[in-house]
Amino acid sequence: MCGISIRPRRGGRRLDSGEGDDAEGDIQSPAPRGGRGAASHPGLFIAGLVAVSGALPLAVALVVLAQPRWFPVMDLAAIELRLRDISEGHPPLVGMAGRIYGYDLRGSHPGPLMFWSLYPFYRLFGGTAWAMQAATAALNLVAISLAVWIGYRRGGRTGALAVALGAMVLVHVYGTDKLTTAWNPYLPVLWWPVFLLAAWSVSCHDTKCLPVAGFAATFCVQTHYSYLGLVGAVSVVVAASPAWSVRWRRPSSVGVRMAAATLVLLAVAWTPTIIDQLHEGTGNLTILREQIVHPQEPPLLSRPDGLRRTISIGLAHLNVGELARGTRTSIVLAPTGPLAPGIILLALWAAAAATAWRRRRTQPDLARLHLVVGAAVLAGFGSIGRISGDVLDYLSLWGWATTVMATGAIIWTVAAVRATRNEPRLTLRPVLLGLLLVGVTAFSIEAVHTPAPIGDERAQIVRYLAPDTIAALRGSDAPGGGTAGHYLLSAGEDALALGMSNLALFLELDRQGFDVGIQDQYSVELGGDHRVMDPSEATAAIHLIIGSDAIARWRDTPAAQEVAYHEPRTALERAEYDRLHDEVAEILRDAGRSDLVDLLDRSVGLTMFAKPPAEALPKLQRMLDIGLPGAVFIAPVGVFATT
Repeated sequence: MCGISIRPRRGGRRLDSGEGDDAEGDIQSPAPRGGRGAASHPGLFIAGLVAVSGALPLAVALVVLAQPRWFPVMDLAAIELRLRDISEGHPPLVGMAGRIYGYDLRGSHPGPLMFWSLYPFYRLFGGTAWAMQAATAALNLVAISLAVWIGYRRGGRTGALAVALGAMVLVHVYGTDKLTTAWNPYLPVLWWPVFLLAAWSVSCHDTKCLPVAGFAATFCVQTHYSYLGLVGAVSVVVAASPAWSVRWRRPSSVGVRMAAATLVLLAVAWTPTIIDQLHEGTGNLTILREQIVHPQEPPLLSRPDGLRRTISIGLAHLNVGELARGTRTSIVLAPTGPLAPGIILLALWAAAAATAWRRRRTQPDLARLHLVVGAAVLAGFGSIGRISGDVLDYLSLWGWATTVMATGAIIWTVAAVRATRNEPRLTLRPVLLGLLLVGVTAFSIEAVHTPAPIGDERAQIVRYLAPDTIAALRGSDAPGGGTAGHYLLSAGEDALALGMSNLALFLELDRQGFDVGIQDQYSVELGGDHRVMDPSEATAAIHLIIGSDAIARWRDTPAAQEVAYHEPRTALERAEYDRLHDEVAEILRDAGRSDLVDLLDRSVGLTMFAKPPAEALPKLQRMLDIGLPGAVFIAPVGVFATT
């Protein structure tokens, strides 16, 4: 997203009233004088652009997602539980649990700003699972609004239109499903370009963007620590730029106030993280530092052929052609090719940056934009190289926003060169407005087909099991005491996935007011041990079982009472599942992976993560799509199924 201003504006007031600029950094207000309508009401103009670029597609998506009712699973269930914690006396101090390990402990992402930012919208929309989706969309609209506002400050209506178009492209690239899903790898994707735009504006002496840059940077870093290097690199480049250094040697009153406000904002945002760090035991920041310095799995760059893969993944995210393809599955390995489009974009950007550098005296804003983009691109390659474990696509989603910024910088440079050569003037506003109108129509239609959230196919079983379970617990002869009982939700057994439905049932029972606790293995995911229940305190245990064989074993357990059952498959689908199971088992044996045959019976999902032969993957995916029956059993604590 990048503001475009082809020729310098003449006259008008400065952006920061009372703040002097040096000659080369003279920033004039983009707002036109006089007139009526949007021209004299920038707020209405910006609001209209936000509606077109993001609000309409996201609103359509929320309508689509309202039915059938959604049951969050795994991370998403944990996120909603932690949102509920805010009003239940357990405010979150750290972020979501991640692939973070140190000192034999599992850690979380740096801070809880994602929860505190979502919470007002979550409560406003009703405090339901759908409300969490609406809150996510609202938070993304705040990001788009700030981006368009910065575009207006830097380049007037043309700049705002350009940024709005960039935002619309990103809404299409990431997809309305991701932008309505409160998963921490997805939440910062639109705040990263907000930070880049704000950092650029700050480098142009616009100190009113300092608080925006501070919030966006903190939101990205706290929500997912992979942004730490990205934000740090851009911040250092902006802070070290000569023009900005000169500004702080003679700060204005506005600059001092904005800097003070930013420091207060940062202090408030990081206070929960500091409180956690000061608690007894090993603080989360200590665990996170150990993960960064001594990762359990080697970073990509340190592996054989790691440099080639790092460059390949980075270039793949610079493929402008991929921006047109739109939403994609992100829980897969990061893309690695083709490389030529990324190389071409880098070459064009380098040429544009060199041109902007030569014109830095007359058009300093353009040169500073390229400086920010260059820092983001280089830091992006470094961030990819630091990924430990599987290099999954969701770990580099920020790359598409960087590509949009780079593309915008190139286009602005071309327009600026044409303007100074007295070539026919580019009438950008009508073009940008036309593209926005075409885009909002196409992407709103696209939003009608917004796919279900992550894990929804796994949560469908809870959609059928939860009502019967709740009815049984509210019955007069409810096992374990019913509404007066204390229930421990066990890890259960899940032959299909990774226990994804377990937290979905836990969340629903908690939502319905039951006193339900969980085993301590989930304490990190749930932000502490306040939801962990000691078995000695429980009046009964609840077991969610998925898989025909496991259900049969529980039915043979005399002390266990079955309270809910659902078979999602037709007779034909049951036969297809059995056939696929036998075919996958044969593939595994033929490939010398007999060790995975037993795992296949325990969990199809774990079998997929165990890197089976490629031939087996589509069959395993089809097995996941077909599903397995599920049941809920209530038994005395300590009673498990017969073997």
